Formats: sequence, C-alpha cells, structure tokens
Amino acid sequence: METLCEILLIANDLSAFESPRPLASDLEIAANLLPNAEYFSQGDYDRDIARTVYLLSDLAPDAEGTSLPELGRRLRELLGSDLITAVDLALGCFSRVVAADVESVPEYPVPLIRASDFATTTVPVEAANVFLESISATEEELAASIRERGPQLGDVTVFRETPLVRLGDSYLVLDVGFVLDKAGKGLFWSAVKNAPSRERDELLVRWGSLFELYVNDLLAGSLGGCSVLMRNPKFSDGAQACDAVVIEGRTLVVLEHKASTIRAAVRYADDPNVLKRELEDRFVTGDGQRRKGLAQLWNAVDRFARGERIFGGARDAGVCARDVDTIVPVLVHLDNVLRTPGLPHYLAARFKEFGRVKSHTLLPLTTLPISELEDVEGYLRDHQLREIIESFQGLLRSDRTSVFLARTLPILQGRPWRLGSTLQRFKEYLDQFHQRLFPDGPTRTLGY
Repeated sequence: METLCEILLIANDLSAFESPRPLASDLEIAANLLPNAEYFSQGDYDRDIARTVYLLSDLAPDAEGTSLPELGRRLRELLGSDLITAVDLALGCFSRVVAADVESVPEYPVPLIRASDFATTTVPVEAANVFLESISATEEELAASIRERGPQLGDVTVFRETPLVRLGDSYLVLDVGFVLDKAGKGLFWSAVKNAPSRERDELLVRWGSLFELYVNDLLAGSLGGCSVLMRNPKFSDGAQACDAVVIEGRTLVVLEHKASTIRAAVRYADDPNVLKRELEDRFVTGDGQRRKGLAQLWNAVDRFARGERIFGGARDAGVCARDVDTIVPVLVHLDNVLRTPGLPHYLAARFKEFGRVKSHTLLPLTTLPISELEDVEGYLRDHQLREIIESFQGLLRSDRTSVFLARTLPILQGRPWRLGSTLQRFKEYLDQFHQRLFPDGPTRTLGY
C-alpha cells in the first residue's frame, strides 16, 4: 500500500510537467473536463437514490390516468427484483466497504462481500446473491470486455457496469460510487438494457414524462403566493408550448424539463465535435423528428412574443404578451453532464442563435440541474424563481465557466441551510434504508 501511494504521488508530480493543450471554446473545456466531472459524484449519490425511489415507487404508481403506473411494474420485471430491495443491496455493499477498519494502513484488508452478509438484514440472502451476480464479473471477463471495447483513455464504463469482481462466492468492490449508482439513475438504465430493443424507446418516453411530472409537482408545492404555475401550457391551437411557465408579476419564466442523458462513449471521448453532435441531438434541436430542449423553448418564446396567448387549462384565461415585460428561459435537466463547466455558457449561446425578441427583455438561457432546483426549493417562499435565476445570470456574465450551484448564488449567501419538502422526503427515505439494513447500528454514513 505504501509503495502504491508513492507511485501515485510520483505520477501526479510527473503529470505537472506535461504542457496542457489550450482550450479555446466552451465545448473544448467541457469535453476535456467531462471524464473527471463524470467520475466524481459531486455529492449526489444519496440524492439520486432517494429521487429514483420516489419517482418509481411513489410518484409513478399514483399518476392515475396516465401510462406511468405501468412503468414501475415493468421496471421491476426487467430488474428481476423489487426496487427497494435493489436499493438496500447497493447501500449495503457501500456500507460494508466504508465501515471497514482502516486504522492500520499496512495491514488494511480489502473487505470482500458475500450474499450471507445480508443475513442480518431484511434482504433475503437469495435476492442478495442474484444482485451481486448481476453487477459483477470475473477478472477474465473484465479483461475481455476491455479488449473488446477498446475504450478511450479514462473510460471507466466497464467498471460502472460491473463494479464488483467475482471471486468464487465472494465479491471485491472496485468502486463504491459505481455500486451506489446502481441504486440511483443507474437502476433505471440497468432495467432499460434488459428490455427488448423495440420497447426501449417507449420506456425512455415514459421516463421523460415522469421527470416532467416530478419537476412540476416540485414547483407547485414550493412556489410562493406571488407566483402562478401553469403545467404543460398550450397555445390556442392546442400545441404544447413547453413543460411549464411561471408567472411572477410582469415576468414569465418559461421552462423545459429534460431527462435525456449523454452517452458514455461521448462522456469519455474528450472530443468537442462528438460532444456537440450529442448535445444538438438531445438538448438543442432534436433528431429531426420533433423539436427538443432549446428548440422547443425558443418556439414557445417566439410564438408568445409575437402575440399568441398561452393557456394553462380549458377554463384558464391564459397570459398574453401585453401582460409581460421580461421572459426568462430555463432548461431543467437530470443529467449532471450539463453542469460541466463550459456547457451552461455554450447552451446559452446556442439559444441566443435561434433569434431575437424585440418586444420583450429576454434573459439568457439558464441551465438548471434538478439537484440545484431541489436545493433552492426551501427558499422559494421568500424569493421568486426569477430572482434566483437572475442571481445566477450575474455569475455567468462574469465567468463563462459558471455552473448553477445553490451554494454559490449571491442571493443565498449567508442564509441558513433550509430543507424544502422534497429534500425532507429524501431524508426520510434514507433513514428508512438505514433502519432496514442496520436496525441496531450507528447513525447512517450516507444522507443529509
């Protein structure tokens, strides 16, 4: 262990002598940072886990009159286990590793995991065995997979997909973060990979609809009395304008919610051209069949600014251009890739290229991570959404690498941390996981 640490320190020193290549554009900056930004969790593992459980176990089943209740049931079939059991198993593997005694570094034993370790929990040992088998591979299988893929430098997809090494009836954890990922967004993607190819597009559409419902529910439950939310607003011809608008005085916040993700091959490529094509397809213009992301946002802004009224319901009087002075476009996203430095500025520049609005003040696009919207939820009773957005825009104007982070917003500096109802719900989920796994154990090691 001591020798390994010395090697790593020397390697770090040697890397400092290599002349870095210049990164002139937003996409070059983002593509170069993505492999590192993608690997490190940025502290969101617990958030992803609790959010995924809420979406699939609570929100989807209660969405009566939609196809969403079927989504949770189908994902359980594809995973071959109950969603909660899969989450408990991932958290159990994580806790087994981080709770190991590391006081004596030279004698530190890498802890192995066995299905029998779950005998003292509420998880059936057989279910544990199936789960551990499903996210593991032998050394030979890992080597063969790496040779077959021919991955890019820094591409850790193989280890993300199988973060355990199978050693007989025992398992060695290669990366606890990738194990936890199996209980977060990775849980959905594991199910999708098990689905027939003809069904995957349908599952992705439902996942996107579920995310839209989640964001709109969060806004509906947190906005103050001076804010009016319109869910899935439409124009007079019945065409959907966007996923939501928020009316605050004479300001209209126009929101599009996207659950799309950037493919792993793009994340690790360090190629700005490849990254650009992926962004255009998934978040900017769409694949040619329908408008997506920024194109949909611009269409809503343009039609509204030209005088078309937006309606929130059949009996809603709607809102028209005369009622508004300022328009604030916002892209709410699930994929953490979009909060890589450089990408918020790039997307804002791309949105600006769609056109100009002469009749209203149009703010630059704000790329808003769902985790940060959850963080500011507790403050939306005191501050309007537009004030939060404008606070971030001040940072982006002075630094093009700025990313929307609640803890850096000037408007919230010096304010005590305040949990909204969403984060409070997530905290309760994590408490329940800990209680099931360690009913007589110490305070949990993961959570708020």
